[in-house]
Amino acid sequence: MHRRIAHIEHSTRVSPGRARGTSTVEAMASASTLYLVHLDIDGAIDASVATDSVQLAPGLHLVETSATRSQLYHRIKRRHAPDRLLVAPLTEPPKFMGMAPGALRWLRARSDRRAQ
Repeated sequence: MHRRIAHIEHSTRVSPGRARGTSTVEAMASASTLYLVHLDIDGAIDASVATDSVQLAPGLHLVETSATRSQLYHRIKRRHAPDRLLVAPLTEPPKFMGMAPGALRWLRARSDRRAQ
């Protein structure tokens, strides 16, 4: 019986927005995505699920993470077991008003960090 060993080669091609010498996996791991999360719980999302998040209003959160949408969705679902859950990636920071104190400051800090 012969066993095949999978071999992943380090790509020398450079995708737009990725520095030469970094693998696709490294680039994906370091990239973070901003998600809008709605779930029917009061209070913040558990820190073991999302370490970088802010509650905008009861049940409405912004989460920045390098996890995929599916990973974040399932982490929240397993930890909080909500009746309703929505996890949506945002391509741009949202516009809002009347949300929780500090939410806009939290968002601007991340936007400034992404711009650097």
